Amino acid sequence: MEDVDLGEVEKNKYNRWCQKKTLDTTSQEKMQRAFSFSLRTDLNPLVKSAYFFHEVTGCNGFEFIARSNIRFDEFVVLPNNAILVPWFYQEIDSKSADDPGVIATRQMIHNAEFLYDGWIAIDRWDERYVRSVIQGISETLSLFSLNFDVCFTWEPKYQGISRSRSFYSVTPRENRDRHELFPEFNRVSVEDKKAIYRSVLWLLQAKKIDDTPAHFLFVMLSLESLVRYIERSSDDSRLSVLKGKPHIIGEKMTEKEQHGGEKFSDFEDKAGIQSGYVHDSAADVGGRVKRHLELVLPGETKTIRMLFDERIDGVTLYELSHEIATGSPELLTEKQAERLNNRVADAERIANKYMLEVLRKSLNTTFRIAITSPGC
Repeated sequence: MEDVDLGEVEKNKYNRWCQKKTLDTTSQEKMQRAFSFSLRTDLNPLVKSAYFFHEVTGCNGFEFIARSNIRFDEFVVLPNNAILVPWFYQEIDSKSADDPGVIATRQMIHNAEFLYDGWIAIDRWDERYVRSVIQGISETLSLFSLNFDVCFTWEPKYQGISRSRSFYSVTPRENRDRHELFPEFNRVSVEDKKAIYRSVLWLLQAKKIDDTPAHFLFVMLSLESLVRYIERSSDDSRLSVLKGKPHIIGEKMTEKEQHGGEKFSDFEDKAGIQSGYVHDSAADVGGRVKRHLELVLPGETKTIRMLFDERIDGVTLYELSHEIATGSPELLTEKQAERLNNRVADAERIANKYMLEVLRKSLNTTFRIAITSPGC
């Protein structure tokens, strides 16, 4: 830390420490180059924001904002050479209570969430290197959770063109429908409720993540989790109304299944579920999940088959989610990464629609909500 001169580092930054200026967008040429990176589908949003910032500012580095429940009263140099500077006062007793910085610092202390101004130098801009630098920020900050009971989140100081979020105007009638839904939901068994919530939580986690492979993985986990639960549920479960008949779900059953192998209905305990994941290939599980979704969402057959059947460099998108889960998203080909970026919104829409269909059919409710894709 003694070898780092913040004043010297600041000369390479666009902002002074703990400052966020408006970007200078007067140069049309710079903006066109910056937007060309933002519009690429083969780069994840964090990498896009790094290129956007570089093209607009000319800085050989990346500015970001980090938040954590760990408090550093001095700047910190991380193992990847990123620098975090506290964006709050270290001492407030001698300052005016009306000082905006004092107010902000008190709020951070109250919420146990402290803000840091982040910077990391990027001395070359080939895509593989930039990806590794940006990934290194996430990896390095995540390591704190191994030694402390802390959590770091971070985001670019300038987003560029980010994925737009959907919004939906709720009518009074639809709001009443929601109120009618919850008493009905509380009548389902504890096991059914846990299965639904678990699947919803996977989907919520997906919506929070900007990394496309991780986003897609969580969406597919959301689908697979609930489908597998429903297909092995007993007839006493209210979710069993969505369970396909064996000859429909299995269609042409494998020899393993005909002899009592690992069908959905055979998973009776956690050990069985784990066993199924170990012995069933991604293609086997994916085929059964696909057939279930086609039965529940007959109007979405084209999109479902695009996710489960269409092959990109020999692998389906569903199978790619298993590749990502085993820790090898960086091995995706350029074509696979591009297709993943293009289809992640479709996968999320299918998961949303499937969840709502499960609620409607199993709870026998008229609950309705519009399904919109990101950007609508």
